[in-house]
Amino acid sequence: MAKYDSFHVASFEIGQNSAEFLILAIQLFLNLKTKVTKKSYKSNNFYKLKVSSVKCIANLVQFLNSSSVPLLGYKKQQYDEWRNQLQRIPRYAHIGSKC
Repeated sequence: MAKYDSFHVASFEIGQNSAEFLILAIQLFLNLKTKVTKKSYKSNNFYKLKVSSVKCIANLVQFLNSSSVPLLGYKKQQYDEWRNQLQRIPRYAHIGSKC
């Protein structure tokens, strides 16, 4: 088992090709305070939102735990593993399974 010290930082990111408005809507809906970044690939733009602050992670966990449309399959498995890792990082350990 890895040692989790206070310097470990969890993060969550989501990205979208071409449709910046979708990422901006997620940012607004979840009250995430980080900037949306843009990368250009040939004629397409890729927009990404990445969060790591305790407050943003707590907002995200609260939303995903209370969503009327649950994660399924592999995304659910990834989320559960990520949540388990959160509990091992002191700065995120207080974020309960139900916020």
